[in-house]
Amino acid sequence: MTTFEQMSALVDIEISLIKTVRRIKLLKRPPSNLLLETYRSFNELKAQSVKLDSYAGDCIIARIDHLLQDDEIQALLKK
Repeated sequence: MTTFEQMSALVDIEISLIKTVRRIKLLKRPPSNLLLETYRSFNELKAQSVKLDSYAGDCIIARIDHLLQDDEIQALLKK
């Protein structure tokens, strides 16, 4: 994967997580498999992104990590 492809994938994951978290928290909808799939994809890409050494990549990863640290989301990920 090129740096651009990795950055693009990280942004896609961030957008997907934002939408999923909104559905869960604001609309009180139960989580779909999308949350777990996105979480797995993020962890795989995060492991690859260590090689990225990019400030922008680090910022996106930090924002995604912050989204995932929410207590309500953490409880769903541990199920």
